[in-house]
Amino acid sequence: EVDDGNSQSWLWQVLRSAFGQRRKTLLNALSSNLKLPKEEISTVLTNLGLEIGVRGENLTPEQFIDLANGLAKGM
Repeated sequence: EVDDGNSQSWLWQVLRSAFGQRRKTLLNALSSNLKLPKEEISTVLTNLGLEIGVRGENLTPEQFIDLANGLAKGM
């Protein structure tokens, strides 16, 4: 479940970024589309037990929610 009222909108931004350029890794896609530092994204991915080179199509819906929540807390 997304954490707060703005998180649903944030989740959609994360999803659009992850799937907007299918051949990019999540790290590169989120960094370029959401203007987030790669270090922050790598930390969240690692904390979720995901590899740095993971692609969006490899995540479950629950993992995307956790990713969006983790990135939102880091902002």
